[in-house]
Amino acid sequence: MRLMLIILVFLTHSMWSQNTQISFVIKNFGIDVDGAFSKSKVSLGQDSLGNITDIKGEVLVATIETGITKRDKHLLEEDYFDALKYPQILLESTSVKPLGNNAYQINADLSIKGTTRSITIRGRRITEGGRETFQSEFEINRRDFDVGGGGFLGKTVTVKVVHFLNP
Repeated sequence: MRLMLIILVFLTHSMWSQNTQISFVIKNFGIDVDGAFSKSKVSLGQDSLGNITDIKGEVLVATIETGITKRDKHLLEEDYFDALKYPQILLESTSVKPLGNNAYQINADLSIKGTTRSITIRGRRITEGGRETFQSEFEINRRDFDVGGGGFLGKTVTVKVVHFLNP
């Protein structure tokens, strides 16, 4: 029984990838506040030529890190991410269009806090030092997803994703 529990814990933790870095920046009182999510699952489908055909991603909200523990806990509450009710952020491509030079335009549905919006992301496959990554940077409006209220918190969040294809 104990061995089965250890195996279950291992499998649960191994499902969450360390092969993806998801970071963000938002203004608070006019000052950039950066953060990251430390646990995610990302999969990229590819055709026989190696072109990316689809993307799926899942972020574990409770792994938010901004450098201030008290703020991180507050962001998990109902007025921000409501992590108890909505523990994941989900992204699923609806189309992927190659643009040439390893660049892609991804149309995707992004779901945060029970709200789904269509977004467009530009991404690029990059090879440096023998490591291959798929990288993207895009902006979302946090108010579109009912994350946080008004006040001094900016509405635009810049999200950067680096996914290691050959870790």
